[in-house]
Amino acid sequence: MSLTGEVIEQKPVAPPNYTGGAGGGAPPQMNGLARAGGAYGAPRRVEAPVKSTGTMVAKVVVVLLLLGVGGYGGWWFLGHRSNPVAAVKTFCLATAAEDWKAVYNVIDVPEAMKTKYPTAESFATELNSKMSTIKAMPMIGDAINATLTAYRDAKIGEATVTDDTATVPVTLTVTMTVLGQSKSTTTTNKMQLKKVDGVWKVVPDPGMSKMLN
Repeated sequence: MSLTGEVIEQKPVAPPNYTGGAGGGAPPQMNGLARAGGAYGAPRRVEAPVKSTGTMVAKVVVVLLLLGVGGYGGWWFLGHRSNPVAAVKTFCLATAAEDWKAVYNVIDVPEAMKTKYPTAESFATELNSKMSTIKAMPMIGDAINATLTAYRDAKIGEATVTDDTATVPVTLTVTMTVLGQSKSTTTTNKMQLKKVDGVWKVVPDPGMSKMLN
């Protein structure tokens, strides 16, 4: 509207021509950039958001653990570290297999024993030597072998946990042949455990400590 009261119609302004050709040109923001496909205004490809590195790593770790990469290591991390029953199972299976290095790593080694056997290797060497001597004795060797078999088939109960200590009932059935007859003896003992630096360890019974001292 003018100052005199007349109504002035405004014509719409045509948008600038960016289609190329004579008098045409690229939009100001496109100057200096190469044309894609010979024309401007082509749909721009949208890149998928990149997942954070932390999330990807976490998923990979979970998959590796579930697949058991590292074998025993994955299971140990998930079970043994926070579960006294799993520690007892490891002890029993390692004893049955006479894997004394594994036994050393799962027990709370007393200071006196640690001084004499500072490594799992030294512990295993000594125990293998003593076991060979004992197994060579008549009758006693049979009893040792029967006991090792009993550890393999041990029945492990539920843990009773009190702060950093726990007890787990372990039932062993020792079967031997005496004078041509098979005899079985079943006993249940409560295995003692202690949490050391966040890891459950089996407390060795006095018999093991005495044999190795």
